Amino acid sequence: MTDVLTRSRNGEVACTAHAPPRGSLRWQVEGWQAIPAADLTPGDECLQCVLAPSVRRGDFDAVAADLRRVASRSHSPLTVINQYIESLPLPILVADQAGNYVGANFEAYALTGFSRKELLNCSVADLTPPADLSDEERLWKAFVRSDGQSGVYTLRCKDGRTLRVRYDAFTNIADGFHISFLTAPAPAS
Repeated sequence: MTDVLTRSRNGEVACTAHAPPRGSLRWQVEGWQAIPAADLTPGDECLQCVLAPSVRRGDFDAVAADLRRVASRSHSPLTVINQYIESLPLPILVADQAGNYVGANFEAYALTGFSRKELLNCSVADLTPPADLSDEERLWKAFVRSDGQSGVYTLRCKDGRTLRVRYDAFTNIADGFHISFLTAPAPAS
């Protein structure tokens, strides 16, 4: 690889294209630093470059299948899911059977404006605009009985604004955990 690799304080490795911008708050908080060529080891590779091709192609079925496979082998599937999604370059939310958020990645926090702690204290209903809440419970129950859904969803952000986003959601990535991949905001209709 000819790209410069960087490493965070927690050991995550990323190429310059996938690392947080140098000098950004995330760069500083997570302690990112360039890895000197002499310190590179054979296992050092950008996880987003390795894991994200299916996401970039929009092949969420492949990502969901991979997540199911990886999570099924773990004694702590939610931990595995959260570690996996952290390296993916688009907003991702993980909800439990009741519709409470139990996982999200940095891009989801950035999109919604909620901090990690705030977002993980929210439910699907909390991110649904009040006008859409009357159908929220019925639609959530229908979703968890399905294999998944895709479409356009209106998302309520922390500051009260709403965004229309495209979503691809899959149920039971691990028993009782459901995942939603959010892509570029949909054009206003």
